[in-house]
Amino acid sequence: MLSGISASDHVVQANIYFLSSRVTLFEEDWQYPIESFLSEAGGVIGLWVGASVLTMLEFVELLVGLIAIGFNIRSAKCHAAGRADSRELVEATAAVDKAA
Repeated sequence: MLSGISASDHVVQANIYFLSSRVTLFEEDWQYPIESFLSEAGGVIGLWVGASVLTMLEFVELLVGLIAIGFNIRSAKCHAAGRADSRELVEATAAVDKAA
């Protein structure tokens, strides 16, 4: 390689020692226990599912109310039409009685 330069001229030996033989151990622990996480997640899911069920029940109640209102309007029209028919029948009968 390079002439006149040996490997021993460029090698340094360094001895590195620790100041103390103590070891610092770092441990990680869950600050939020898994039981707390699961219980809170279950509570939130239960809240949303419960709200969804209540919302569906409210929609069913709304539909039943609208159907009931529709039947009441229809029956009121039928009763009104029936009263009009009976009035016409009474008037026609009265006219026939007068003519006779």
